[in-house]
Amino acid sequence: MPYLIECNEWRLLQTLGLLIKQRKSRVNINLLDSLDSKSETHELFEVEVRRVFMPQDCSRALSATEFDECEQRLKGVCGLLDRIVHPRNGVSQIHVAENNAGYSRLRSLVWLLEHSESDEIVDLARGSQPTLFKSPDDPVELKLSMELVADYNDSLARLLASPVREVRVRPVSKKIWRKTWKDLTLRRQATSALGAIFERLRCGMGHEVMLNVLEDADDGAADPSLDLRLSSCTDSTLCPGDQWLQVRCSPIHSSWDASVAEIQNICLHLRNHAGREEALILLIEQYGLFGAWTPLQPTQAPPALPKENLDKLISSGAFKPLDLLTLTKGVASMRYKPQEKRALAVRLGYCLMDFFDADLSSKRIYFLGSTKASCCRTRNETLYLSFASGLPTTTESHVFQTGHPTLLSFAKLLLEIDFGQNIDLSISSKYDENRGTWAELCSIVDQLENERNDSYLEAVRGCLMAHIRISKALKRGGADGRDAELTIRKQLYRRVVEKLETALAESTPRAGNKRQRSESPEPTSRTKSCLGIRDEQREPSIDASDVCANALPASKRPWMPNSQETESKELSRLCLSSSVLLPGSTGSNPRWQPEREALFHSAIVPEMWLSELTKISRQVESKRRECRVTAPVRVAILDTGLDRHFPVFRERSGLLKSVTDVKDFVTPSTPTATDIFGHGTFMARLIMECAPGVEILVARVAENTNKLKHSQANIKEAILWAGQAGKADIISMSFGFPSDDQGIREAIETVQNQRNENIIFLASAGNSSTDDESFPARHPSVISVYATNCHGVFLQSNSASTSNGAAVLGTYGDDIPAAIREEFRTTYPRVCEPGSSVATAIMAGISATMLAYASVLPSLVSLQGVTVLQHLWTTKGMEAMLYRLAPEDRDRPRLRAVKLMWFWKNRPDDASRYFAICDALWDIDRRLPRLRGTG
Repeated sequence: MPYLIECNEWRLLQTLGLLIKQRKSRVNINLLDSLDSKSETHELFEVEVRRVFMPQDCSRALSATEFDECEQRLKGVCGLLDRIVHPRNGVSQIHVAENNAGYSRLRSLVWLLEHSESDEIVDLARGSQPTLFKSPDDPVELKLSMELVADYNDSLARLLASPVREVRVRPVSKKIWRKTWKDLTLRRQATSALGAIFERLRCGMGHEVMLNVLEDADDGAADPSLDLRLSSCTDSTLCPGDQWLQVRCSPIHSSWDASVAEIQNICLHLRNHAGREEALILLIEQYGLFGAWTPLQPTQAPPALPKENLDKLISSGAFKPLDLLTLTKGVASMRYKPQEKRALAVRLGYCLMDFFDADLSSKRIYFLGSTKASCCRTRNETLYLSFASGLPTTTESHVFQTGHPTLLSFAKLLLEIDFGQNIDLSISSKYDENRGTWAELCSIVDQLENERNDSYLEAVRGCLMAHIRISKALKRGGADGRDAELTIRKQLYRRVVEKLETALAESTPRAGNKRQRSESPEPTSRTKSCLGIRDEQREPSIDASDVCANALPASKRPWMPNSQETESKELSRLCLSSSVLLPGSTGSNPRWQPEREALFHSAIVPEMWLSELTKISRQVESKRRECRVTAPVRVAILDTGLDRHFPVFRERSGLLKSVTDVKDFVTPSTPTATDIFGHGTFMARLIMECAPGVEILVARVAENTNKLKHSQANIKEAILWAGQAGKADIISMSFGFPSDDQGIREAIETVQNQRNENIIFLASAGNSSTDDESFPARHPSVISVYATNCHGVFLQSNSASTSNGAAVLGTYGDDIPAAIREEFRTTYPRVCEPGSSVATAIMAGISATMLAYASVLPSLVSLQGVTVLQHLWTTKGMEAMLYRLAPEDRDRPRLRAVKLMWFWKNRPDDASRYFAICDALWDIDRRLPRLRGTG
């Protein structure tokens, strides 16, 4: 099945999106205060063009029909954008080869942005900053262009929506799940009831009516009843007491022994029945409002004044995500879990469909019931909406344009629930006064979409842009009354509510993750590790018997499909079907089982860091043996040699099996390349630990650290040997010089050219904070490696980066595990020092593991586009992959601490890792279309 990444237009737009991401301005609020209709169209066109360049998930497999349809839309959008590239971004500088690929102006724009040294802030089609595109001046052409781009954005959002419709998790209530946009019952009854009640509140003192918006047992009745709460008058002389009156709008039961009378003034009835503990039953007819008073049931208490609205809950921290600060200060007594937040958002989404012309701010939403004691709030809380007047019934309620107060309030509410804090933006009942708030919320979503791409965020975006679609749908249908309301509800469901339902399904754990009481783990002996860590003294053999899973408590095992049916559902969730699996692959095939051994523990300690890295590498080797992949991954270590008589090598002779070739450039007549200093042995030992399945080549280029400064000629010859005769995939250089060396530079470039760039160079950046990045680390064909601790914090001893704004890659190079330090304590005690040398060896091990994994992936995942994996064997490709293996640090966005365990944990199967690797490499595929050679 095809993927979007196979479409040239898709890759072109995504390339531009990445280049535009850091340059685009925020939505211009100042220009939105006094917009005429033409200006508004220009601003909306700017928003739609920005949506085109948002990063998208391209891992969904498409049918041939879906792919063709999407490709046609992509061609239309690219053709339009190509025509409106601003004239100053001309095609004179575009390469001739790229001209032949079409969209010459867009490709010229790519070239200009890639080679621009300026960080100039830009708008896309409209704004106060220089624009990349020039929106059409003709109003008709502008309207058609906006419709074309909006249609593409909306169709793409639908196409890339989660395909897990058939396994969506049932939300809080079956009644809620059955509710659709076609059901007007609640709105119709609420409009009638609120109108009748507010018309007969004659005191003029500002009553408040609360409506229960969660259907009760009467849901299946022809005329389900409404549950309301009516406040007493603010003037106690008219309505004494501060109690709330329970009101129910339903048919009057014939068995009631109560008088039914017409009600003209509800305030008068409140005064006459104050303190009687009675409920009012209302019967609304075309010819009047009738009521009967009935005693409260013995189990019912008079409704008290509600004090807990959503605004107060948000302020109290009930929705705030857990973080270190929250945990140290103490968690709020009442806290919503992520799934409960998503379930609440779905319930409120249905409120939006019913009350799209009411005030849906957090101050108008109340929870009545046992909220404090509830252990499952989404089930036990009763949700009420507060009204200060009846619902609008004029045609004004069907006017949708920028600044629609209800839509803005709801978008703001969704963000408040998500972040767990109030957003200080005012929303007026007048559309024109809300344009600045609309722009501010758009800007917030715009920035969030650069960091994440999920259904919940799509719902917020849909809420901000829904007025466009609703307005067009109403004009197209020419509907009024009931038909107009159905049109509005349909659009709100598609743009907002359906995406919230998907977000709820995505946040709900699968049933397979729950541990039954009978599965509780056996007590673990205190003399053994409770984390399932291997004995440090075991031989790191890569035999099949050594890759079996550890016996772990059931609560710490990843979920595994226990039947063919559940496995099919899991594959469906991953956008794969049984037809994607290779022939003969079944649930019993171990390479299709979720991986048991790569388990990651909450305690971050140095021993765990290397241990878990070793587990991943062994797991990869197991897959390679299963699939009979024999092509080796070779790592060349340029250092002080290798001591074959090192005590650990004598005790664990299997370690030296990984060393396939050695060469001494210090004393060429010596065939063993012995190490008398220990640093090279230390580097080799680290790589053996990180990547036990790789082949190691050792080149002795210096006798010790002091003599390294005179060893440039040896290093040059070693690079040529490792890259040519040694056929190394990775050359690791845990050293550096303050100044460039022409010989080393020429050797790197010679090997690069001879190998068609299919070789990876790694070098340590340096360990002096007062010096610049070392050479050869700063060579453009070398990946410069910095040191971090086991938590991903960059060490202060690192040298200063000279990469001019590019990402800085680092990995674990501190707190060397005690077991390895002990190995070197007596023989080479001075070499076990933290820094970028250690980090370079670890990075070489990580890179080798990724190459080994890429070599077996085509046998594990039978998908198109596998050739893109071959770019992982290039320095640029591996650099892009290492960037992807590092979680983002929002406080220091340039610093990327590579953590293979984090990547493995967040993508726990071959398919999701394959998609992530391809996504990281597709830009390299565009720049370097050559495939990996045999040399």
